[in-house]
Formats: sequence, C-alpha cells, structure tokens
Amino acid sequence: MEIYIDADVDLINMILLAWLLIGLGWTLIVLRKGSQDIDDFYFISERLGMVILIAVIGWPYNLFCWIFSWPIWLTSVSEIFKRK
Repeated sequence: MEIYIDADVDLINMILLAWLLIGLGWTLIVLRKGSQDIDDFYFISERLGMVILIAVIGWPYNLFCWIFSWPIWLTSVSEIFKRK
C-alpha cells in the first residue's frame, strides 16, 4: 500500500517567502521602536540574533500582542464617541 500526498510545492514556497518577508519587515519595525528606549537598545545590542529570530518567526503573535496592548481597548465607548 502506497500513500501519495499531492503537495503544491510552489504554494508552500510562496507562503514561506511571504512569511519571511513580512517577518523581516516586522523586524525593522521592532529594531526601530526598540532603539528609542535605552534599556531596550542595550537588550537588543546584546541579543541581536535572538531578537531577529523571534521577530521573523513569531511576527503574527507579536503583532497580535502589539495591537491588543493599545489603550483604546480599555477605553469606554462613551469616551471614544464623546464630542467636545
């Protein structure tokens, strides 16, 4: 009995390339924003390889956490739509 799995290799390659390119773009954002705080700058300069690896591989999680850390999520609706 032979099992044959038809995988679209070109599609997988394009998905991996898109993941890598988005991750590299996210790395630039992380490095730019991280260099503005002096403590983050020293952490990044000591562990640059780890920061780049985590930013490229884990960019969806990082992006999700960044979006949901905005203070707008804790603001009441009445204050959001309050007119001055």
